[in-house]
Amino acid sequence: GSSASGGRLTCTVTTGVMAAVTPFPFTDVATGAWYFGDIVYAYNNGLFSGTGDHTFEPETTMTRGMLVSVLWRLEGKPEAAASPFTDSGDSWYTKAVDWAAANGIVAGTSATTFEPNATVTREQMAAILFRYANFKKLDTSARADLAGFPDAGSVSAYATDAMSWANASGIIVGSNGKLVPQDGASRAQVAAILHRFVENGMK
Repeated sequence: GSSASGGRLTCTVTTGVMAAVTPFPFTDVATGAWYFGDIVYAYNNGLFSGTGDHTFEPETTMTRGMLVSVLWRLEGKPEAAASPFTDSGDSWYTKAVDWAAANGIVAGTSATTFEPNATVTREQMAAILFRYANFKKLDTSARADLAGFPDAGSVSAYATDAMSWANASGIIVGSNGKLVPQDGASRAQVAAILHRFVENGMK
């Protein structure tokens, strides 16, 4: 289960009457890495699982199925009716995709496909987080002027509002002065973005 501790959730494993904080298991996440605190946060709050017992693979790109699963865990793993996506059934992400589709948090890549194993791009992530924030009835009115980024024109029309909101909210910041909306996001980057989103966006 989990218990609140100083405004922060801590994963606990109940052993008899003792509650012990789950030790951080990932040997491929260096203590000095820029993302260490973000991954500890994501792990302690049950948002991310590892790719193995002792691996997190921080530099591996995040898939669409992984991102939706993280938000589904954040929401408490609610049940939902089956999605219309024929490529998302009978897998570890199925219930997450069902929930996200039922609540308008994801759109498919077509009427019947979601492409759960495709890399999630930075603009897709912005759009999914934007829809999730609206689902949570959070204030999503903030907008940043993206014109200061040299590649602002490469943001897809569907994601412009979402990228503008995510940048204004400090959730998705530039990468070397660019938005790089079509780039994939690594698991470490998504952990950092989710950490900022929960700390900033959900208050």
